[in-house]
Amino acid sequence: AYSHVGMVVWHGGRWCVLHAVPNERATKSERDSVKLEPVGVFFRSDRALKGSVCRLPLAPEDTLRLLEKALALYARHPLFDNSFDDKDPTAFYCSELVWFLYGQALGIDLTQGRRHKLPLFPPLIFCSDIKACPGLEEIFKF
Repeated sequence: AYSHVGMVVWHGGRWCVLHAVPNERATKSERDSVKLEPVGVFFRSDRALKGSVCRLPLAPEDTLRLLEKALALYARHPLFDNSFDDKDPTAFYCSELVWFLYGQALGIDLTQGRRHKLPLFPPLIFCSDIKACPGLEEIFKF
Protein backbone atom coordinates (compact mmCIF):
# COMPACT_ATOMS: atom_id res chain seq x y z
CA ALA A 1 0.00 0.00 0.00
CA TYR A 2 2.97 2.36 0.59
CA SER A 3 6.05 3.15 -1.45
CA HIS A 4 7.96 5.30 1.04
CA VAL A 5 8.70 5.25 4.75
CA GLY A 6 10.41 7.51 7.27
CA MET A 7 10.75 7.96 11.00
CA VAL A 8 8.87 10.67 12.90
CA VAL A 9 11.16 12.49 15.34
CA TRP A 10 10.83 15.53 17.58
CA HIS A 11 13.47 18.03 16.44
CA GLY A 12 13.81 21.77 16.74
CA GLY A 13 10.52 22.11 18.60
CA ARG A 14 8.42 20.36 15.95
CA TRP A 15 7.58 16.95 14.54
CA CYS A 16 9.73 16.03 11.57
CA VAL A 17 10.29 12.98 9.40
CA LEU A 18 13.75 11.51 8.88
CA HIS A 19 13.82 9.74 5.52
CA ALA A 20 15.95 8.87 2.53
CA VAL A 21 14.66 9.69 -0.93
CA PRO A 22 16.32 10.25 -4.31
CA ASN A 23 15.73 13.15 -6.67
CA GLU A 24 14.50 15.74 -4.17
CA ARG A 25 17.60 17.91 -4.17
CA ALA A 26 17.41 21.66 -3.74
CA THR A 27 20.07 22.13 -6.44
CA LYS A 28 21.53 19.97 -9.19
CA SER A 29 24.92 19.99 -7.49
CA GLU A 30 23.49 18.67 -4.21
CA ARG A 31 23.74 14.91 -3.68
CA ASP A 32 20.77 12.72 -2.71
CA SER A 33 20.93 12.19 1.05
CA VAL A 34 18.98 11.44 4.20
CA LYS A 35 16.57 14.32 4.87
CA LEU A 36 14.84 15.72 7.93
CA GLU A 37 11.76 17.76 7.16
CA PRO A 38 8.51 18.80 8.85
CA VAL A 39 5.70 16.23 8.86
CA GLY A 40 3.53 18.58 6.77
CA VAL A 41 6.18 18.67 4.03
CA PHE A 42 6.63 14.89 4.09
CA PHE A 43 2.88 14.32 3.71
CA ARG A 44 2.28 17.13 1.17
CA SER A 45 -0.47 16.21 -1.28
CA ASP A 46 1.93 16.30 -4.25
CA ARG A 47 4.03 13.63 -2.50
CA ALA A 48 1.49 11.44 -0.70
CA LEU A 49 -1.98 10.43 -1.83
CA LYS A 50 -2.37 8.30 1.27
CA GLY A 51 -0.33 7.80 4.39
CA SER A 52 -0.11 6.16 7.75
CA VAL A 53 1.68 6.83 11.02
CA CYS A 54 2.62 3.72 12.97
CA ARG A 55 4.56 3.13 16.15
CA LEU A 56 6.09 0.29 18.01
CA PRO A 57 5.29 0.61 21.74
CA LEU A 58 8.61 1.32 23.45
CA ALA A 59 9.77 2.17 26.93
CA PRO A 60 10.60 5.90 27.28
CA GLU A 61 14.33 5.19 27.55
CA ASP A 62 14.20 3.13 24.33
CA THR A 63 12.36 5.93 22.54
CA LEU A 64 15.07 8.36 23.64
CA ARG A 65 17.84 5.98 22.53
CA LEU A 66 16.18 5.63 19.12
CA LEU A 67 15.82 9.41 18.78
CA GLU A 68 19.46 9.98 19.74
CA LYS A 69 20.65 7.37 17.22
CA ALA A 70 18.44 8.88 14.48
CA LEU A 71 19.67 12.44 15.04
CA ALA A 72 23.31 11.32 15.30
CA LEU A 73 22.98 9.51 11.99
CA TYR A 74 21.34 12.55 10.38
CA ALA A 75 24.19 14.78 11.63
CA ARG A 76 26.58 12.67 9.52
CA HIS A 77 24.55 13.54 6.37
CA PRO A 78 24.58 10.04 4.88
CA LEU A 79 23.88 9.71 1.19
CA PHE A 80 20.98 7.97 -0.49
CA ASP A 81 21.87 4.32 -1.13
CA ASN A 82 21.72 4.03 -4.92
CA SER A 83 23.15 0.50 -4.70
CA PHE A 84 20.35 -0.61 -2.32
CA ASP A 85 22.87 -2.50 -0.20
CA ASP A 86 21.62 -3.02 3.35
CA LYS A 87 25.11 -4.18 4.38
CA ASP A 88 26.57 -0.69 3.84
CA PRO A 89 25.98 1.48 6.94
CA THR A 90 27.06 4.71 5.22
CA ALA A 91 24.18 5.17 2.74
CA PHE A 92 20.46 4.37 3.00
CA TYR A 93 17.27 3.96 1.04
CA CYS A 94 14.03 4.69 2.91
CA SER A 95 13.03 1.36 4.41
CA GLU A 96 16.66 0.41 5.01
CA LEU A 97 17.10 3.59 7.08
CA VAL A 98 14.21 2.82 9.46
CA TRP A 99 15.23 -0.86 9.73
CA PHE A 100 18.86 0.13 10.42
CA LEU A 101 18.00 2.63 13.15
CA TYR A 102 15.82 0.21 15.10
CA GLY A 103 18.47 -2.48 14.78
CA GLN A 104 21.36 -0.25 15.83
CA ALA A 105 19.58 1.57 18.65
CA LEU A 106 17.49 -1.25 20.10
CA GLY A 107 18.52 -4.53 18.50
CA ILE A 108 15.05 -4.84 16.93
CA ASP A 109 14.75 -6.32 13.43
CA LEU A 110 11.56 -4.69 12.18
CA THR A 111 11.54 -6.97 9.14
CA GLN A 112 12.28 -10.25 10.92
CA GLY A 113 14.59 -11.01 8.01
CA ARG A 114 11.98 -10.46 5.28
CA ARG A 115 13.49 -9.38 1.94
CA HIS A 116 12.27 -9.20 -1.64
CA LYS A 117 14.31 -10.39 -4.59
CA LEU A 118 14.09 -8.49 -7.84
CA PRO A 119 16.24 -9.05 -10.92
CA LEU A 120 19.49 -7.04 -10.89
CA PHE A 121 19.04 -5.88 -7.27
CA PRO A 122 20.33 -7.19 -3.98
CA PRO A 123 17.62 -8.42 -1.56
CA LEU A 124 15.44 -5.38 -0.75
CA ILE A 125 13.51 -4.25 2.31
CA PHE A 126 10.05 -3.10 1.24
CA CYS A 127 7.78 -0.82 3.28
CA SER A 128 5.45 -3.80 3.63
CA ASP A 129 8.23 -5.72 5.39
CA ILE A 130 8.28 -3.08 8.12
CA LYS A 131 4.50 -2.68 8.20
CA ALA A 132 4.21 -6.43 8.91
CA CYS A 133 6.26 -6.10 12.12
CA PRO A 134 4.38 -7.75 15.01
CA GLY A 135 3.28 -5.18 17.58
CA LEU A 136 3.42 -2.22 15.18
CA GLU A 137 0.37 -0.04 15.85
CA GLU A 138 -1.24 2.21 13.26
CA ILE A 139 -2.17 5.44 15.05
CA PHE A 140 -3.19 7.62 12.10
CA LYS A 141 -4.19 7.00 8.50
CA PHE A 142 -5.43 9.09 5.57
